Amino acid sequence: MRSLLKQSLRQSHLLRRSLSTQPPPPQASFWALPGSVPSLNSEQATACFETVSTYLELSRASDMLKEIQLSSKSQTLGTRWQRMFDVYLTTQLHVIHPYGYNADQTGLQAFNMNVGQVMQASGSGSSEGKELMEAQKENWDILLNRAFGINADDTSNQVSLDTCRSIAVKVAEKLKSDEFTATLEQEIKSTSDPQAKQAAVMELMIALHMEIMPAFDLQGEDGYVRLQSSMMQYSSDEQLMRTMQEAMMHVQNKAGGLM
Repeated sequence: MRSLLKQSLRQSHLLRRSLSTQPPPPQASFWALPGSVPSLNSEQATACFETVSTYLELSRASDMLKEIQLSSKSQTLGTRWQRMFDVYLTTQLHVIHPYGYNADQTGLQAFNMNVGQVMQASGSGSSEGKELMEAQKENWDILLNRAFGINADDTSNQVSLDTCRSIAVKVAEKLKSDEFTATLEQEIKSTSDPQAKQAAVMELMIALHMEIMPAFDLQGEDGYVRLQSSMMQYSSDEQLMRTMQEAMMHVQNKAGGLM
């Protein structure tokens, strides 16, 4: 399917060149009926992630991710991590819009909700569920490889599920603590800029991981990226995901829903 998607994109590029004298495309409302609520089936959800992977590999997004890796000496890990997320989310918005989703944060939230519903209906053990999870994993493999040079398929980079679970518990405890909450509120109260708040929260969370990881023989930036890559590998583990989701809900509430 990936090869067909790539071929389709190349053909689409040639078509756009041949139609360069035609009128501009319709506005965003072309893709969504007023008041409609988009929905997905498993094939559509998988196709969305596969298309995102194609763009991450072949479009300007790939160059932008490589630029992040080249800036490792001039920018903090938090800044580069946020840049990677920006590339990913922008690419997702571009892909999901033709399925009827708004090309903004609300559209992305609706898409993620629908993906969760598809996964719940299909079941992680079904062929459809496995295909969807593999498509999601491939997005992350490409992101981390191009932005941070991590090869997810290299077993030496993988962190065990038990270690990921243990770190998640420790991180969740810290995120919910009064000490972290006070630090978080202190950091974000000085600005009303959502992006600045996001950056501050990201830096705090990375620092928290850096504090906890050495006890599990994970060090520095490389250890952090390896850990995040491995957690994505185990995204079907309910215990791990529940632990982190509950902690992140707490952080989102305290940060005003700006994560």
